[in-house]
Amino acid sequence: MPIPAGDVARDEFFVSPISFVIREGMRILAHRVSATEPTNGSFATPGVLFSRQAFVGIASSQYGTLTLGRQFDPLTDLEQGLTADIYSGWFATPGDIDNYDSSARFNNAVKWASPSWKGASAEVMYGLGGVAGSSGSGQSWGAAAAYQSGSFSVAGGFLHIDNGNGTLGKRGTTSSDSVLIRL
Repeated sequence: MPIPAGDVARDEFFVSPISFVIREGMRILAHRVSATEPTNGSFATPGVLFSRQAFVGIASSQYGTLTLGRQFDPLTDLEQGLTADIYSGWFATPGDIDNYDSSARFNNAVKWASPSWKGASAEVMYGLGGVAGSSGSGQSWGAAAAYQSGSFSVAGGFLHIDNGNGTLGKRGTTSSDSVLIRL
């Protein structure tokens, strides 16, 4: 998975992908990405070692990939590459309200990515809530689909984040990093 272009100018990245083949067409994977500030070496997100992504999963060429952990949403994976934002941050919306700068990452998320079916692919994600005593509070979910044939590409999807940021809101915490609701 590529690192979004909007982040590259600001941060230095440490990427640690791990992949073990367990049988033909199936492998176990782990992926960790940490970001540091290039000027002083501090973590880009204070207190979070693997601030970009940290997940484990199993990948099958026939059934797709199932991952668990801190990861990007399906729209970032399937839609972002089709937007002008990958070339420059000038095309981003102020405050990243659409998450095209990938400022929201989802903790405790379960994500399934399909294999490619004749150019069509899909992803779904559910981020478990992070509020003790309130199992539904703080949850996130999203889905996206894409199709590519030659030079033609199209993608779409939705993302819902419950409660926004717990430090700014009064309803609790979230499994995401930012205030964001995108439909």
